[in-house]
Formats: sequence, structure tokens, C-alpha cells
Amino acid sequence: ADTVLHKLQLQPDNPEAVRRGLRSALCLVSTEVDAVLGFLRSHQAAWTAPGAAHAAAELLAELRKAPLSKERLRRVAAISSEAFVLSLAQGATPTAEACGQLLAHAVAAGSSLQGERETLLEIFLDLLQQKAPTLAQAEGAAKALASLLMQALCALCAFPAGAHCLAGARQCARAAAAGLLQAALQDGAVRSFFEDFAAVVAAASLEEHSPGASVLLTALLGSASVVLRSRGAGDAKVMCVKVLGRVAEELHQEAPRLCCSCQETSEKHGHDAPEIRENCDQCLLRWAAFEMTQRYSLTAPPAEPWLARFLLVESWQEAHRPSAALQLACWAEEEPRCPGGTELLRRAGAWVAGQSSARAVASDPPADPARAWRRALGAGAALRRQRLLQLAAQQLRSPRALLTLGCLDAPQNVKDMRRKAFSVDLTAIRLEAGVVPLRLARCLQATLIKRGGTIRVMAFSLKMALKGVQEASSVSEHGLRSVVAVLDHLESRTEDIEECLLKFNRLLTSTLSSKTLELIAASAFPQSIVKTIKRHLENPPIVAFACQCIARSATSVEAAGSFVRAGALDEAFAAMDAHKAHGGIQNVALFLLRNVLKDPNAARQAVAGGAITRVLAAMNLATGREIQFGGLVSLRLMMEASRANRYYWQESLKVARASIQEAGLQAKVNHQSDAALCQAADDVLALVIPRFKEVPCWHWQSGWCKMGPKCTYAHGSDDLRTYGKASGKGAYRRE
Repeated sequence: ADTVLHKLQLQPDNPEAVRRGLRSALCLVSTEVDAVLGFLRSHQAAWTAPGAAHAAAELLAELRKAPLSKERLRRVAAISSEAFVLSLAQGATPTAEACGQLLAHAVAAGSSLQGERETLLEIFLDLLQQKAPTLAQAEGAAKALASLLMQALCALCAFPAGAHCLAGARQCARAAAAGLLQAALQDGAVRSFFEDFAAVVAAASLEEHSPGASVLLTALLGSASVVLRSRGAGDAKVMCVKVLGRVAEELHQEAPRLCCSCQETSEKHGHDAPEIRENCDQCLLRWAAFEMTQRYSLTAPPAEPWLARFLLVESWQEAHRPSAALQLACWAEEEPRCPGGTELLRRAGAWVAGQSSARAVASDPPADPARAWRRALGAGAALRRQRLLQLAAQQLRSPRALLTLGCLDAPQNVKDMRRKAFSVDLTAIRLEAGVVPLRLARCLQATLIKRGGTIRVMAFSLKMALKGVQEASSVSEHGLRSVVAVLDHLESRTEDIEECLLKFNRLLTSTLSSKTLELIAASAFPQSIVKTIKRHLENPPIVAFACQCIARSATSVEAAGSFVRAGALDEAFAAMDAHKAHGGIQNVALFLLRNVLKDPNAARQAVAGGAITRVLAAMNLATGREIQFGGLVSLRLMMEASRANRYYWQESLKVARASIQEAGLQAKVNHQSDAALCQAADDVLALVIPRFKEVPCWHWQSGWCKMGPKCTYAHGSDDLRTYGKASGKGAYRRE
């Protein structure tokens, strides 16, 4: 090993020699990690070739094959951190990049369950805060440091990654931002370095595949905003305002105008705006106020409409090898093409087909990407489909996918699919509707059938889904899939959703069998229709149709429970609050409640969510028969479900008891001839009025009762609610 390391000293500028030497050294001393890393640290200044970065990557790839303990991983992190700082101080930027990749790979090699990855990164953050003045004097240090931190944040979410990994990445990003900010406040030489670092991170956040930059930029803006909100610390606020200004300049944000005096000074003397803002407190405060109001909009550009970006993102373990096939799924007929689609399609076809020239540029580009897709399907179909399926599963498990889904507004079905990718086998992945194009889904289905796998592909285009809804004559499994596809499709218009819900509402008017109700409860329809109400809360027709569909589908306890678990109660309450003066929305919401609240658990949940107050407000809004009847039935179900709770029955109901009593009596007055409504009102009043209708009315027996329908005593023997002997004053025995 010493001989191999000695030979490397003679050829520091030859990347191939460095790579071969490192591989030979690792083969000889695979367990002597300190010896190899000592060589890396002692000869870092002599490495000027870009191949050093690849050598560091291969070094860790060999290290990960051997069992590494926590102490050795911490040793790797400490040595690579020191080598990074020292190489930047000596001007060896390629060596610094190699050390940065080595540190990121060391973080990825740590365990994600015991917080070991965060500990490894904190070793570098502690050294960064101490050596910040040294890094501030180095050329190109801001760009190298930003690249290292973004790679390390992605490494925190390397496979296997848990739900806590993203929170750990955000915590480490905040620690890095706070450490650099503290160092900049203590040393004036670090302030310009901190501004350059923030500008580099802001520029990186605009790139297509840089989720780590978005997390780091959010931490930087948050730290700067905390300083601006604090009292005192004038110099610190000036620095943070400059940092926010650099970030805004990189993100193409418009700055506010100068004050009157500074505008006159700039016109007369020709001073630049940045110099004036440094000298004028009024302009400085206006600039800070503008940045504080705009900081929540300083994010990456909105995501493209095609979903392949979320499905096939760049993998950490595969490096850049599958980058040629990342956009392969977005060139079907259902989704628009992205820029550079022809070039990526040529490389994707070569890589997926397993050709040796996958990384090189292929032959002449085809004129039509769809034609190239068909030609690629013709040769080696089984191998291509198998690799494409494995690639999709690997990308869903990658850390970049986790960071991308956490930072951007990814569709919910993609997030659910990523969670399923960790729990199921590659041959049993369920591809939800709209996640992948139809043609790709058919290829995957054919491949899995040949391999003996089991898969349920629910890939509907919008045109096919609308056609399936229109052709449905009853509630069936195919009809439910079509309805779910229309509701969840990103290209669905308001008219399409209204037409779909209206058609499905007509199908639900017929009597549903128990098997049909079980099918609805077990499908994705409850989640889809609840999300539809949430997305179109300001559209009364869609909200009304959706509430009617839920009410007519929740005719059994099992079906009602499925809608409650999907969040139907919360969305119904939100619709009642958003349209307080709309009688139609209040009517369909009460129609939904009186069917869903048949489940006692749902009734108790509704009481805890303040449903009684909303129901009483709806009954006071309009005196129509349907609103009054739906409100009375809903009140009875909620109060009967809460009778077992003695505290609620004795204490919490005292406030609403008078309002419930008044609403029930007023409903009887307005609808005296409606026997069903009067019976529902009597059932509610019997729960809030003691001895209601248990004793005959003496005034009515004498000939006339001035209370009329509001009388709480029985008007005749048919109006009595009990049999046998009543107790208390005015006892009466029914014969």
C-alpha cells in the first residue's frame, strides 16, 4: 500500500493514474480507512485534475462495501471536512470538490434511524463556523461551499430514508445558515462571503433538479428575516437586507423606488442605488419592508404540468447514468413535451435498450419523438420494460424525490405511490390514475404479465374517463374508476367535473345494493370527491353535486365511515362556512350530514367540530322544509350519540339547549301539516325539554290552548310519548 501511494505522488496531474492508484490502494488496505484518507488529505494541494472528484466518489463506493463503524464514518467526515477547508485555502478547487463529494457520500453511508447522518454533517458545520474567516479569503469558496451543502442535504435523504429525514435536512440547513450568519456578524470580512453564498444558492434554486438548494435558500431567508424582526442590531440588519437584496436580484424580483431625497441625489450626482441605500436609513427600511413582504414568494419556479418530473427524478445511487431516461414518460400523447425532448429521447432509447453507446450522443435525431418511441418499443421490448420499471421504483425511493416532493407542490397520488414503493415488491407496484401516460402503463402491464407479476394499472386519459362515465348505466367498478380519473386528472375543466358529478348523481338515485356500497367504500372515490370539494370550494355547483353524491353513497354505516375517514365532515363544515348566505349549499350540506352522521363515531366527531352551531345557523337562515328536516335529523343524531358523555350532556349542551329548543318549536310552527317533520322536531325537543309530551295539556282538554304547536304538553292521547304512569306534578295514567 505504501508503494502504491508513493507512486501516486509522482503523477498528481493524471486523473487515470489517481483513480487506478486509489482502487489498488483500497484493494490492498480495504480496512485501513485512515491510511487512505491520510493520503487524500496530505496530497490534496497537488490534485488539479477534475478526475479527483471521480476518484473520491469511487473511494467511497469501495468504502461502503466494507463494514464501516460509527467511529470510522466520523473519522471520514472529519478528515474530508478538514481537507475541504485546506484545499480551498490553497486554491485547489478540484480537490475541494472531491472532498465535498466524499463528505456527502459518507453522510449517505450513515444510518438514517439513529440520527447518525445528522451527526456526520454537524461535524462539518462545526468546522465551518470556526474556519469561516479562512474560507472567506479563498477564491470560489462560496460556490464550492454551496455545492457541498446541497449535496449533503440530499445525502441526508439517501436510501433507505424515513419520514424524519426531510425534517433532519431542514434542521441541518437552518444550522448551516445560522452558523454562517453568526460568523458574518462577528467578522466583517465574512459578510461579503455570506452575501455571495446566498446569491449562489438562490441561483441554484432556479435550476430544474436542485431540491437541496430550495431547502437551503428557505433556511437562509428565515435566518435573515429573524434578524430583521429583532430589536437593535443595526449592522446586522444592514447585512441581512443586503443578503435579501442579492437573493432578490438573482430571483429577478423588482426593488421598490427610492425616497424623494435619494432620487434627487441620484439624478444630480449620479449615485448608484445600492450606495444610496447604504447611506439612507429611510431607503434601507423601505427595502427591508419590501423584502419581508416578498420573502414568501421567493421560491423556485412552479413545476411543469407533466408528472414525469416527480416520478423519474435523478437518483443518488445511480449518479448521472439514468439522466438520459428521466423524461421518457412525458412524451406520450396525453402530456406536453418538455424542452430538449428530442435529444433526451435519443439518449433514453439507447440507455433503456442497454446499448454500449448509452452515454454518448446517438445517431441523427428523429423528426418526431413519437415515431422514435414506437421504434424504441420494437427492439428489445422485454429488457427495456423491465429496466424502466426498476428505474421508476428506484427513482421513487431516491432522496432527491423525497426532497422534491417536500419542497414543491407535488400531486398527492405521486406521494402515495412513493410510499408504496418502499413497502411492496417491484412486481406489485400499483400505478394510480394519471401518474404515468397510458402507453407507458400498458407496456408495464404487459411486462408484468409476462414475468408473472401482479399489477392493477388504472391509467385513464381524460377523454377515456369521460367516455366511461357517460356510457355507465349503473354504479360499477369501471364507472367508479372513470369518475375517480376525471376528478383527479390535472387537465379536467370545471365543466367536465360538473358533468361527471351530475351523471354519477343520477346513477345514485336508484337503490344501491350492499355489494355496491362496499365497492364504493373500498374504492378511491371517497378521497377523490373530498379533494374535489376542497379544490373547488368557491364553486357552488361542484360543491352541491359533490355533497349530493356523498349523501347518496353513504347510506350504510361502512360507507359513511369511509367518507368520514376521507375528511368529508371537515369539507362539509368548510362549505357551510364559505357560503353562509347560500341556502342551496346549506341544504345539501345538511343532506350530507343527516346521512353521514348515522355512524356514532362520526356524530361525536361532528359535535366536537362545532356542527351544532352550524346546523342552527342554517335552520335560522331559511324556513324551507328540506333545510328544517335535515337540521332536525342531524341534531337528533348528534345528541343521541353524545348522551353517553355525561359532561357534554350536562355542561356543554346548556349553551345550545335554548337555541335547539327554539329551532325545533319554530320548525313545528312553520310546518304544522307535515307529520314527518313534526315527528322529527318532537324527537329533538324530547332530548332538551324535560318531560316533553309526557303529560296532557289541561288547557287543550278545556277546549283551547294558546301555545298551539309550541306547547310542550300532549294534545290528546295520540300525542303522548310515554306509556304507563308519569311522575311528578300533573301525573297521568294512560288507560
